[in-house]
This record gives sequence, C-alpha cells and structure tokens, in this order.
Amino acid sequence: MKYRLVAFDFDGTFLDSEGNIPKRNADALKKLKKMGVELLAVTGRNDILVKDYIEELGIDIPVVGCNGASLGDVITGERSYIHPIGKDVVKKVIYECIRLGIPCKAMSIDACYTSDNEMLAKGIKQIVAKYTRELKYMIDYIYFTDEQMLELAENTDIVKLVTVNDDIDKLMALQGVLGGISGIQVLKSNRNCLDMIAENVSKGNALKKYASDMGIRAEGCIAFGDNENDISMLKYAGLGVAMANADECVRAAADEVTLTNDECGVAAVLEREFNI
Repeated sequence: MKYRLVAFDFDGTFLDSEGNIPKRNADALKKLKKMGVELLAVTGRNDILVKDYIEELGIDIPVVGCNGASLGDVITGERSYIHPIGKDVVKKVIYECIRLGIPCKAMSIDACYTSDNEMLAKGIKQIVAKYTRELKYMIDYIYFTDEQMLELAENTDIVKLVTVNDDIDKLMALQGVLGGISGIQVLKSNRNCLDMIAENVSKGNALKKYASDMGIRAEGCIAFGDNENDISMLKYAGLGVAMANADECVRAAADEVTLTNDECGVAAVLEREFNI
C-alpha cells in the first residue's frame, strides 16, 4: 500500500460549508480504517470542538488540536502532549491587541478567555457563521477584563490566541504587527480569523511526529487542507492536497488540487488512491 496515513483538516476541507460531514467523506474514512490505514484529524480548533464529529464517525481517530499544539483522544480526554505559548509572548500579543483596539481570545486547552462581549456571546460561530450544526461539546467561554487578560498567562497555559475581524485589511495589518513578536507564528485559519501559536508548533510538525511514531515516512502520508495553517502539513506529506475552495497560496503549495469541500474533494482523492 503506497499511503499508510491520511491527515485531514476539518473546516473548509472535510466538513461541508454548513459544518456537516458529507456521507461520502465519512464512508471513505471508514473503509480506510478497515484497511488498516492510519487516520489523523488535524484542526485549528481546540480538540474538544471536533468531538461531535469523531463520535459521529464512530471510529478511533486521534486529534491534533490548535494547529499542532495538542495531540489526544477526544473521546477519553487523554492527551499525549500540549505545547503552550511562552508566557511573556502571550502578554505581548494581548497588549498589542488592546493597544490597537482589536479584540482577541486567549485559548487554554479547555477554555477561552476574552474581554470582548461579542466574542464571548458568539463563540465559535463568529468564525464559522454559516454552520447550521449546533455542537454538543464546547469549551468554556470566560469574560476577563483587559487587565485580567494581561495577567492571564501567569497562571494559565495558553495554546492559541485568536483575533476575528471582518475588516480584512485591518486583520492583515494586525498580522504584520504581530509578526514582529518573536516566539509566535501568526497564521490565517479562516477568511476573517488569525491564529497565533508557539513558533515551533505547526500542523506539519504534528503530522511529522505522529507519522514517525507510527513508523511511517513522509512519502507514506496524504494530507488535505484549505487554509494557510494547513500549508506546513501539505508540504510535509508525500501527497499534499488542497481543496478547490482553498486560498490561492494553499493551492500553490499543494501537489494537487481536488474538488471543493462541498463536492467531497477528500473522498474523491481517497477513492482514487486506495481504489475504494
């Protein structure tokens, strides 16, 4: 068997535009599982926010969460590792967001802290606004004042910082400012969303470590993605596949471009490569 591991992003890739798992995609993964192919879900979300989908699939799939900051079993709650951002770095990012008047969220592995009421009220819906599905499993959303946000990292491990803004020019300007802070990576994870993670953390590094632990080389991996935070794993995998709905920079970094997420582009490639 040429490929022994399949890694896939969720939003904009494995899920359709309403936030559901297409049956064709689900059937493809179930067939691969029976064939003994390793599966790895790799998401920008906190891992608990894909528990609904793992339960729905009904098969054992480890989850890389927060763009590579964690690896675990969302059903049992056990995690193999967690990679937080440096405490001083967290404070610098939050300070810059406050200074520029752009709200942010600070994510621990199981909670979200913010001083912005809109972020608090809308939660994940602020990013995936078109999704019709309501999740059973959520993280806690906690309101902190700006002062509390600046002190947050002293007692809490933060794995990801997030800014959401529909003014894309303003968002990109912020990306430039935050890019000057050492110790973090600033990645676009959705049309209106920037993620900040520790500088040595990425989906690609998470895939590389998991594959190595399984005794699988890069050329034995397939990876699917649609956004900037997926590029590292598309480049690592022997076959990196971008969705047709992916950002241009993602399509350029991939080995091939498949159909859109609404056209089950993930299943289309898997059916071809594994003859299922």
